[in-house]
Amino acid sequence: MMYRNKDYLKGIKLVDEGKVALTPLISKHFSFKEYLKAYQYIDENKETTMKVIINVQE
Repeated sequence: MMYRNKDYLKGIKLVDEGKVALTPLISKHFSFKEYLKAYQYIDENKETTMKVIINVQE
């Protein structure tokens, strides 16, 4: 494994302390009904897409 438990704990701590902002890493949100559009978006924007969120509760 590349990462160990202490790595995750350190990451969580950094986010909790406000030293790492997660929101800028999210490229786009889609509802579950739009999952095909989400994957199309990823395919069409590979060079600029960091993280696409598919909300399964929508």
